[in-house]
Amino acid sequence: MLTNLCNIPPIPVSMPNSTIVFASKRGSVRLNDNLVLYDVLYVPSLNNNLIYIAQLIEDLCCSVTFTRMSCVIQDLATKTLIGSREQRKGVCF
Repeated sequence: MLTNLCNIPPIPVSMPNSTIVFASKRGSVRLNDNLVLYDVLYVPSLNNNLIYIAQLIEDLCCSVTFTRMSCVIQDLATKTLIGSREQRKGVCF
């Protein structure tokens, strides 16, 4: 999914279980026509894709709303839907 991939000096990434893993590359990801994430870190030891919500909100000037069943991303100024995903077991797919 990553495009414009480039090597970077290893960057430590803290995991919820207090372990540290390292990102080794950086690139961009297009999630849909309205949502492109830049400076996405590639961590080879992770099996899932993670999004840092605080950075997403700042970069896109958007709001992110989580409900029991979904996650919705909207533009703050226009309230236009940027993206939405179903949520299962606390993870948006």
